[in-house]
Amino acid sequence: MYTVLHVEDEQNIQILVRTYCKKEFGDQVHVINAMSVHEALVALRKYGGADLVITDYNLGGKRTGGDLLEIVMTDAQWPGIPVVIASSESLECIQKKHPSIKGVQLLQKPFPLKELGNVFREYLTCLA
Repeated sequence: MYTVLHVEDEQNIQILVRTYCKKEFGDQVHVINAMSVHEALVALRKYGGADLVITDYNLGGKRTGGDLLEIVMTDAQWPGIPVVIASSESLECIQKKHPSIKGVQLLQKPFPLKELGNVFREYLTCLA
């Protein structure tokens, strides 16, 4: 089973992603939802990391998904966790605000669920 941390401040999107993953991948993927950077870090500590982190960029509150990715990508607790950022902003714009974010895939919002499934298959190899 794979663990995916999905960080999104809109509950309806969280429900949509969780429902899609359950339908598409069954018990192969466990989706952990968080609504903020703080909740995401608590979840990563609780579960000992994740196989994939997908975060919205514009989270409610002071910290962004970019802040979360900077933490995840530089913390020795979570080496090599693949990270994907979902945003309507361009990756170039996000990287100007967060220059340390490199090698991150952008999931351009709005995105079709099929594209989300492709991201899961790309990073979680046994789902291919």
